Amino acid sequence: MALQKCGLNRNNKNKELQPHGSLEFPCAGYESTHTNAICDFIPWHWHEEVEFIYVREGSMRLQTAGKAWSFRKGEGFFINTNVLCSMDCEAPCLVDSHLLHKTFLGGHFKSIFETKYLDPVLKNRNLEILKLLG
Repeated sequence: MALQKCGLNRNNKNKELQPHGSLEFPCAGYESTHTNAICDFIPWHWHEEVEFIYVREGSMRLQTAGKAWSFRKGEGFFINTNVLCSMDCEAPCLVDSHLLHKTFLGGHFKSIFETKYLDPVLKNRNLEILKLLG
């Protein structure tokens, strides 16, 4: 899967409308470069897919409704499904993000893997962000 450039198209409820992948392969990977300029940020948005982000260069700040985190070069994090968030840079940064739909992870609808293992994580509203340690 090649990394693509990703735009951000949202509806009036801040849901991201960009399809990530296809019905046959519901996941996508993106590479993006950001500066600390006032106009260069990722606005408030949410999506149904889970997202894994890795900071390749620089540092970035992630905000949810109740908390803010900072991530630096070599660090990564998980954003749960349907989490409203925004991002900006503390220093110019290069990030890779990978978005995976629930069906990509769990297989067919209501599989045992989905209901027993995925749903407890994806439906846990107390788990918005998880820092990934290397």
